[in-house]
Amino acid sequence: MGDQDKSNGGVHFGNIGGDVNVQGNIAGRDVNVTTNQGFQHESQKGEFLQQLDDLRSALNEIKTQIAGIKQLDAATKETLELEILQQRKELEQAREAAGELEAGKSPPESIIESVTQSLEKTDGLLESIKGLGESVAPLLARALPLLASARHLIGLS
Repeated sequence: MGDQDKSNGGVHFGNIGGDVNVQGNIAGRDVNVTTNQGFQHESQKGEFLQQLDDLRSALNEIKTQIAGIKQLDAATKETLELEILQQRKELEQAREAAGELEAGKSPPESIIESVTQSLEKTDGLLESIKGLGESVAPLLARALPLLASARHLIGLS
């Protein structure tokens, strides 16, 4: 390697004095990656819709738990409860939009954008709730994987 012309691009390893650990995709030429958004199969669509229902249910349970947290003042509780209700509504709208998608066909960009925004807002809400204590921790432990799986099923991961 030391005698080769290093101006030809690529990766050049000289005497690095240790191990080299390379992870991920390694290619010797250009690589094209295709991301499929939407549902490949009806079963995938059904699973996604169920996960949105489960997320809405988890948010409702979180809302109930927040009402019982004595360390939070009434204004904070009310703000969080309103945010949760709004997010439940947005997830319902995302569910309705996704329910109209045909499996195996590329979805309209507007629907993907709408669903993406709803899932991102849900993620932000769940992140903001993380510090509220042990009473919501088990519910977050249930909701966060559902969110990640839903993102994956519609091709957003």
